[in-house]
Amino acid sequence: MAKLAFAKGIWSYVCKMGVALRKYSDEKHHQLNSTAGASMYIQKVRTSFVSWHSWRHQIHSR
Repeated sequence: MAKLAFAKGIWSYVCKMGVALRKYSDEKHHQLNSTAGASMYIQKVRTSFVSWHSWRHQIHSR
């Protein structure tokens, strides 16, 4: 009987840790995607700004 209770306790612990690990993994994956998205957005804004700045410089240098 004690072995069965111990096995149930261990299995319960393993299941809880599995769920916690999946949650943690999903959160880390989301954070990485968010970081990559922010980095890409910053690059796009920078590219747009540089092209706008060079266009403006060409207009004013005439």
